[in-house]
Amino acid sequence: MKDLITTLASIFIFSIFLLQFSSNLSVQHRLICTDRAIDNFRGIVKEEGYVSHENRALLVSSIKEIHRCDSAEITVTGDTTKRDRGELIRYYIKYPVKNLIAAYKALGISESENRVYMEEENWVVSRYQKETEKKEDSEVE
Repeated sequence: MKDLITTLASIFIFSIFLLQFSSNLSVQHRLICTDRAIDNFRGIVKEEGYVSHENRALLVSSIKEIHRCDSAEITVTGDTTKRDRGELIRYYIKYPVKNLIAAYKALGISESENRVYMEEENWVVSRYQKETEKKEDSEVE
């Protein structure tokens, strides 16, 4: 009987580690997908010279789909006035990463404790060029 109880406890603990391993892979995949969405956002912001409402909405919808969270939990802000070529554009992104621990209920962890917020504040250099500057550059060549 003692061996049965020990075996069952060992299987329970082993199953928690197995579930956590698959949960870690899932979280890592979601973070990589989010990083790709942010890189795409960053590229668009560089070309347009500012953080537009459409770009912000596109990034929020991507993060919302990847992390299965509400739009209210996601913050995307940045410079909304056009910056000329060579000027810095600031942006800030904050989003939740949920379900970090697979068997959180069995371990006595609440759902609110089973999340972390990722934050990124960065700058990109604008590539935006006014139409008059584009015409002048083409005339010089």
